[in-house]
Amino acid sequence: HMTFDFSHAATAGMNALETLQEIHDRVRVLHVTDGAGSLMDEHLVPGRGKMPVKECLQYLAKVNWSGEAVIEVNTRFVAKKSTRME
Repeated sequence: HMTFDFSHAATAGMNALETLQEIHDRVRVLHVTDGAGSLMDEHLVPGRGKMPVKECLQYLAKVNWSGEAVIEVNTRFVAKKSTRME
């Protein structure tokens, strides 16, 4: 069994959709996040990076994937709690 993390995939320069198409039957946990491809593990809000998160989720729904999905977003650099909640 595997965990797939979009932010880690962005850091590694992976093609997330192609990778999930190959390994979806072994993925049990999905970290729903995003990354812009920097060397840092960014954990951006999905849609704010370069990963095809939407397309990947659509593909997983199409193949009836049934694992656990966890939203994983980094807010440690946001100073105000009210801003974190946006």
